[in-house]
Amino acid sequence: MSKDAARLRQPVRLLRRSGQWQVELTRLVAVDEQLMRPERYQVVATPQVLRTLTPSCPPERVREAEALLSTPDDGSECAFELEDHGWAPLAESRPSLHPLTRDEMMALISDLHAQVTLMRGMHDALLARIVTVEGALQPKAARPQPPPQIRRVPSRRDMLAVLQGPVNDRPRPLGLERLGAGEPAPVPNSSPAAAEAVAMRQTAPGADVTQLSPPEPEAPGAAGAPPAEPTSVATASARLILPPQSDIIQCLRMLASDVEVSARAAAVPADFTDYYVARLVDASQETIGAILVNQRAGAALGGGLLGIPVAARDEQGRRGIAKDTLEGLNEICNNVWGLVNRKNPQTATKLGALERVSGATSTWLPNAPSVLTLATPGNGALFIASR
Repeated sequence: MSKDAARLRQPVRLLRRSGQWQVELTRLVAVDEQLMRPERYQVVATPQVLRTLTPSCPPERVREAEALLSTPDDGSECAFELEDHGWAPLAESRPSLHPLTRDEMMALISDLHAQVTLMRGMHDALLARIVTVEGALQPKAARPQPPPQIRRVPSRRDMLAVLQGPVNDRPRPLGLERLGAGEPAPVPNSSPAAAEAVAMRQTAPGADVTQLSPPEPEAPGAAGAPPAEPTSVATASARLILPPQSDIIQCLRMLASDVEVSARAAAVPADFTDYYVARLVDASQETIGAILVNQRAGAALGGGLLGIPVAARDEQGRRGIAKDTLEGLNEICNNVWGLVNRKNPQTATKLGALERVSGATSTWLPNAPSVLTLATPGNGALFIASR
């Protein structure tokens, strides 16, 4: 076979992949001196390459191919095969799958890492609840048993610290150490003398730890101890000790990262027209606390958890919260309730579903002895109150 036949290139297909045109050609490759076989390969399709296909490709087919190359790219993949009457499409076009960039891949990995860390914390919380329920269902033995070892549930602040990385080149633990049933919980940001005083009050016979107030912060410079973090302190008549505002703000920012939450000094309103409430009840089904949120804050936080556009959240804040957004707000309240329970290990509570404020709840809320207040943009308000 002649060398001219060996150099002959016959166009077969025109392909568009990820916005780039390619032409598929057929050439003859020598197997031995007497035998040649056809082989297909692809090159980038340009007008210069198409013009070199003649005389194997008629000039009118070259012009048709150039017209296809000049069509605007709509982000689809397509293929055309050369036939006697022209270039015929092979199949319906389908959207291209563009590869992720490095920044998009790193953002996806970070999001997955945050979700895995949050799932681990929730898993530990479920284990602690199962241990508590199984211990309550088992019959008491005749002789006293040693106190059970219960896993401590990590706080949202601990999980946020893990997500943000090590502090001062030292990784921060997730707070999963085991505590004995009778061992007092450590008091953060307090001096050794204050922590010892709290431990003595917790172990005193007949002491009601649910009504104990946190220790008074020491004066600046006393024993070299830094001042304690400001928190919402329950009065002597309050049934629950409320967590610090900073813990609640960090928890809400983790759940609805694009919602600006800030502390605010404001009293519980007397008008609950556009408010929802989730009651905290004790073992005797008595309401001893509540999470109160108005319509604007509920739409912002619930919608922020679900990733709803800001314009849609503002619309719901004016006209009414949708069902999906209300379910997201329920999850927000569930996490806030977890922080309250962690602050009151001796007073276990249950969280009720969100409902409109009515009845006896509207009577005691304006006069609650201990209230923690947070605000969101657009006059949104969230209150955590204790009776």
